[in-house]
Amino acid sequence: MQLNFTTLTRWFIYPLLAWIAFDRYVLPKLFVFDPAKVKEIANESIALYGDDSPNYNRTLLFEDLTQRLQKEYGKVVAPLYWDEWVLNTAGNAMV
Repeated sequence: MQLNFTTLTRWFIYPLLAWIAFDRYVLPKLFVFDPAKVKEIANESIALYGDDSPNYNRTLLFEDLTQRLQKEYGKVVAPLYWDEWVLNTAGNAMV
């Protein structure tokens, strides 16, 4: 096989252009959560039950946040079960 510009284009440029198009136009449509909306919902719950509010209560904060997220996103948000544990090792959470 002869290595020339056409061959390089076929093997490198076309897949790169396909990946850029996929990344820009397809992947964003697969996201479920809107970061701005999630931030708004979280800030509303924190204002009601956060550290600086007179109703400071972490349990009520998580219950309120879960209810608001379920109202906005439906069954995508799992219900809150206080009796079940979740092991999380992401972001050095175990340290």
